[in-house]
Amino acid sequence: MKNFILKHKDINVLKFSFNENYEVENILAEYNIQHEPINVLYTTSKTKEEALRYWWEDRTIPANRDGLAENLPRLNVETTKKLLFKSFGLGLTDHYWIMPEDAELKWHSINYYENPFSADVGRILFDNDYYAKDINTFSPDNSSDGVSKKKWIIEENGERSLVKGGDIYAPQKPFNEVIAAEVCQRLNISHAPYQVFSDDQKKVFYVKGQNYTSEKTEFINANHSEEG
Repeated sequence: MKNFILKHKDINVLKFSFNENYEVENILAEYNIQHEPINVLYTTSKTKEEALRYWWEDRTIPANRDGLAENLPRLNVETTKKLLFKSFGLGLTDHYWIMPEDAELKWHSINYYENPFSADVGRILFDNDYYAKDINTFSPDNSSDGVSKKKWIIEENGERSLVKGGDIYAPQKPFNEVIAAEVCQRLNISHAPYQVFSDDQKKVFYVKGQNYTSEKTEFINANHSEEG
């Protein structure tokens, strides 16, 4: 497999290789250490390869996502690592992505904040009755975290919003999101507002919230520590 460059927007961060299972194998060169993911930059108990491998795996859809196992074949992939690989590791949480070292791509031409993306992955993983003949897997849903069903959508005004559902063990989760947002509102804590809506035909509830990151603002997960 080709070597890849980890990019922070258009900044070259490091060069690394994947193995045949789309797992990080070796770091081959470091270019801008200060732009490395925080758990890679400050690792002390792991090698940098181990820290980068954890960071990449944590970026994938978790294996215990509700409905994931039965829907992966519909996406023509065996693992969520391969699914993330097919969309350059892009997401709507931060500004990191990967590029083949012999490619010439720019952040502004492919990132999901400024460019359209496919709804196929989100619909397949979220709506079990969605079918498409030619699946386009270029989607921020490839890097969405958490076990509950969710999908990114583009609103009519261009805003990126996340739609989340409950899972078979906790169908009340959409209401929990709204309650937590209301608590934050009353305590004057910065937060992402949520709204509950229902699908009467399926007799289920969902919650929707606007993305709180942008092409200028990133989210750093507190779980991305060197102990992670």
